[in-house]
Amino acid sequence: MLEHERLSIMRKRVRLQPYVSRDLQQKLRAWAAAKSLTESAVAEAALSEYFDDGRANEDVIVRRLDLMSQAVSRLQNDFDLLSDAFGHYVRHVILEALYKSGAGADAKYESFLRGVLDQTGVGGAFISEVRRARSRPPSRPPTTAPTGGR
Repeated sequence: MLEHERLSIMRKRVRLQPYVSRDLQQKLRAWAAAKSLTESAVAEAALSEYFDDGRANEDVIVRRLDLMSQAVSRLQNDFDLLSDAFGHYVRHVILEALYKSGAGADAKYESFLRGVLDQTGVGGAFISEVRRARSRPPSRPPTTAPTGGR
C-alpha cells in the first residue's frame, strides 16, 4: 500500500482509547500478531461483529429489564412495608379509641377489615376514594353541632 493511500484511510478513522485489562490486551496483541493484523483491525472487526450481530442491543435490553425488575421488587417490598405499617396504625387508632369509649374494639376492627376486603373485592380502592375526594370541593365543618341523625 502506498503511503498516500494509508494516510487517506487513516484520515477516515477516529482514535479510541478504551481501557481493557492487561490480560485482554496481551491476548489481543498475540492474536493480532499471529494473524498478521493490527490491533486496531482486530478491535474494529470485533466491534463490527458485535454490533451487527444484534447482541449489543439484546444485552442492553436485558440489562435494562433486569434493573427494572430490581426496581419493581424494591417497590413491592416498600409497598408491603407501608401496607403493614398502615394496618398496624389503623388497628392502634381504632383500638385506642374504642378502649377509651368502652366499645367492642375487636369487632370494630374486624368490621373495618371486612369493609376494606369488600371494597377491594368489587374493584374499589382507597386510592380511588382519595382521588374522588381531591376532585370534590372541600367540605366545611359544621358551624353548629348536628341535631338529629340519619
